[in-house]
Amino acid sequence: MTALKNLNFFEFYCDRKKRHNLIHLLKSGVIIDTKVLVMYLVGFYDTINNTDYLNRFSISRDEYKTLIKFKEEMEIENFIVTPYILTEVYNEIQNKTNKDFIKKIIKIMRLLIKEYPEKYYEKNLIMERNKFGDFDFSDIANFLATEEELHLLTKDRPVCGICKPNNAFAIHMEDLMGVQSGIR
Repeated sequence: MTALKNLNFFEFYCDRKKRHNLIHLLKSGVIIDTKVLVMYLVGFYDTINNTDYLNRFSISRDEYKTLIKFKEEMEIENFIVTPYILTEVYNEIQNKTNKDFIKKIIKIMRLLIKEYPEKYYEKNLIMERNKFGDFDFSDIANFLATEEELHLLTKDRPVCGICKPNNAFAIHMEDLMGVQSGIR
């Protein structure tokens, strides 16, 4: 990682010659934020059931396809999750669907993310951060992960902004969609 600190993710993503370095960096895992994990789980469900629950979350099929293409192209073996993100995902899905759908998504969670690594940060560490109060527990946990040089994939522009000064990539889904459409 040290040789690639402070470099632009999109420079590496768009330059096919540099891509092998980026693949090596991201292969071990990328921490994903709430809305990205919702997209991953609900998009998977929609794909295998030919449904359109993504629409309930204001997520397009193209966004989901971008996420899957990114995971495959970068050879990402694991998304990394936090307990805070999992709680937010459950609540987000519960608020926009019904109990039957929640049960189906829990089965998919067990299938897709059971073996994914997990990052945990103690509540006191999170509450000691200057940004606590402006951001919630999951956002601060993501910020702490980027301090450990883990890379973040998010749909949250403010979170992306607080992570950028660190030595990790904070990748916003909209930016990723724009770059992928430009290099197809």
